[in-house]
Amino acid sequence: MRQCTAILLLTVTIALTIKGGAFAEKVNNTKPLNIRVVAAIYEPFVMYKNGKLVGFDIDLLNEICKRNAITYTIMVTSFQEMLKHVHEGKADMAVGCIYVTREREEIFHFTEKYLDGGLVLVVPAESSLTSIYNAKHLRLGVKLNATGDQFASKLIRQGYDIEIVRFEDTVDSFNALVNGKLDAVLNDYLNSVYLLNKYFSGSIKIAKSNWGDIVYDRKEIAFPVSIYNKELLNIISDSICELESQNFIDMLYWKWFAVMPPPDVQKRIMMYISAIVITVLFSFLMFQLYERRKRIHKLQIIETHFRNLINDLNVGVYILQKNEIVLANFEGARIAGTSLESIMGKTLDDYFDEYSIVGENVLNYSSFYDLDNALQTHGFVYRAVWKRKDGAAINVLFRIRPVTWMGQRAVECVVSDTTELTQLLVQQEQLKGQLLQSQKLEIIGQIAGGIAHDFNNILTVILGYANLIEKSIDDKNKPAIEKIIQAGNHAKDIVAKLLTFSRRKTFHASDIHIHSIIHNAVSLLHTALSKHCELMLLLHAYDDTIYGDATEIQQVIMNLVINAAEAMPHGGTITIQTENTTVVNEKSGLIETIPAGDYLLLRVHDTGTGIAPEHLEHIFEPLYTTKEKGSGLGLAIVYGIVKQHKGFIDVMSTDAATSFYIYLPVKSTGKKIEEKNEHALQATPGTIIIIDDDDNICLLYQEALRLGGLQAKTFTNPKEALTFIDNHTDTVMLVLSDVRMPQFSGKEVLEYIKKNYPELPVVMMSGYYDDEMKEQLVRAGAYEVWQKMYNINEIVHKVKSVVNNYGRKNIIRG
Repeated sequence: MRQCTAILLLTVTIALTIKGGAFAEKVNNTKPLNIRVVAAIYEPFVMYKNGKLVGFDIDLLNEICKRNAITYTIMVTSFQEMLKHVHEGKADMAVGCIYVTREREEIFHFTEKYLDGGLVLVVPAESSLTSIYNAKHLRLGVKLNATGDQFASKLIRQGYDIEIVRFEDTVDSFNALVNGKLDAVLNDYLNSVYLLNKYFSGSIKIAKSNWGDIVYDRKEIAFPVSIYNKELLNIISDSICELESQNFIDMLYWKWFAVMPPPDVQKRIMMYISAIVITVLFSFLMFQLYERRKRIHKLQIIETHFRNLINDLNVGVYILQKNEIVLANFEGARIAGTSLESIMGKTLDDYFDEYSIVGENVLNYSSFYDLDNALQTHGFVYRAVWKRKDGAAINVLFRIRPVTWMGQRAVECVVSDTTELTQLLVQQEQLKGQLLQSQKLEIIGQIAGGIAHDFNNILTVILGYANLIEKSIDDKNKPAIEKIIQAGNHAKDIVAKLLTFSRRKTFHASDIHIHSIIHNAVSLLHTALSKHCELMLLLHAYDDTIYGDATEIQQVIMNLVINAAEAMPHGGTITIQTENTTVVNEKSGLIETIPAGDYLLLRVHDTGTGIAPEHLEHIFEPLYTTKEKGSGLGLAIVYGIVKQHKGFIDVMSTDAATSFYIYLPVKSTGKKIEEKNEHALQATPGTIIIIDDDDNICLLYQEALRLGGLQAKTFTNPKEALTFIDNHTDTVMLVLSDVRMPQFSGKEVLEYIKKNYPELPVVMMSGYYDDEMKEQLVRAGAYEVWQKMYNINEIVHKVKSVVNNYGRKNIIRG
């Protein structure tokens, strides 16, 4: 954007130089004239730059003087003194964005206008004020004795609740507005745009409506000339008209302002009304013409619709007169093996050798003349085989009946090609066999799933106790135990294949660890962040494994952190936090709805300036940005990556902080990836309840937990376990329950505990489970759902993880 502006300004400067040179070549034979000019500093019309007066009015004055061989002396004073000097004849003219008003026209002569101006209301950036007319107790800043002062005084006389605060300099009034000493400033449009862009970008703004900037008290801008110097008035007015016709003033405008002139709402409304009236009149004339043409071509349109209708039919249609085809459709031409253009005027005998009517008896016809002669006054429907001249035999169902076509007798023949239907009937018989085979496979799958479940329980006991023996046996017998474990693992693989076959085991692809990605991203970001930005990591997720692309997840983190840093120009704290969370019921977020399920929650929080409420719903849209140099793609890329990972995103923002929440589905590989953090898991005093109808599994888990320093109590009868929990609520810290039990199911155990002891964590275990079962158990309140394990270290580690992390587990109820 800045490059485009620089190019535009360079072009305007070159054009002004060329035109200025051309103007200098004009020979002016008039007598040299020396005038006295008085000016008031008013950016960008008159201002100092490098100790020299420059500005729009200065450039225009210089060009006019150059054209007319005028020399001048200039004195800079205040706005009030400037007008006084011209009025008293102490100066010949004044420059500095002077509005033409009725009061000033009584004491000055004004030249031709060279710009249109008006007043705008400048308010703080966060202000919702849009109009001066609906404000109450308004502290309004104006420039002393300027047009804004006069307009505000007029409003007070009309009864508006306004307190005027006058300033010698507009910049002082804007500074007061920024510092909260004013509610608004009433000032010239062009001067306000210039000052806002130069000094006050982002802190104050021009009040807008749906039509754009609101402009009050529109006035012309011209040079006031002393009433004692009429010759000078004529010279300057003529020069302004000439410069305007040569587009010099337009180029000068874009050099100093580079913005569109203030919108004239009244003119716009009149233009829109005129356009609407013209459009309505034009539409009315076109409608009349259309109706006339429609009446003229009505029969042709009906015929066209009729032909389109029969061409869209999936049955062949023939109209025969004296055995000649006078009408056919695309399907009829296809059945005859020709094109629609070729079939017209031909007979069916030109395309078919014979046809056979299939009924109780097969009747063969060698010509369609026989069919026409056999037809009396009633139609009939037959199933037949038509033999085409190219040798193709077509199974058809056709109906013939007598009709009147174009006032003459004709035969209508409607033919449906049933060749594909016949083939479909054959395929249907094949599909019946496939369906039967599929049902058999489904039954086998169900049986395999049941067998795998029972076999998995047995293997859990075998491998678990083998694992216990391995820890205490001597080296002499260790190879035998290793053979047992190896064979057991092989059996576990067979069980896994059975579960996969029965579609009861979810396949997990390669996983990534988000904590490692966060550390890598932080190491890259440290050099890019300001030294005033503090980066804090709160990585609480006990399972940081997700299915995804590490590079893309790293890009999400870096984009969010960089955005957070940009929102803290004066420094602050950026927090990256992870935790495992379960959305039990659907949660409605600001951006989207998060379905129920288990997630790894990634939160990026900053203490910056926040996001305005009107921008929040758009921040993930491509190319939408509120930054001066922003591309509008950063958050759109974040959103796209989250969606690719089947995740969800939400955001919350206030004036002093912003948080992005990313919900990523947890996809654990089941490997012992957490063992390196084993030293961080600490046991908590208390009893762990194990409920399973298989006593061997109970004893295995109890022994494994004992070796891990945990106290466990086992029950094969769920009701006895619940009674124990009722009597020892204070000492029970976790319940592990089998899902499938004969008399009292694990789901019933879960429902009882969640109803009576909602804070007590319950982990459900099964020899197998599918996604639907897991979702149901989580919705019912299960902390986690595990497949039964045999590895002692894995059992101890996962139990300790639940015990130590339950306090940090955030159960979100939508």
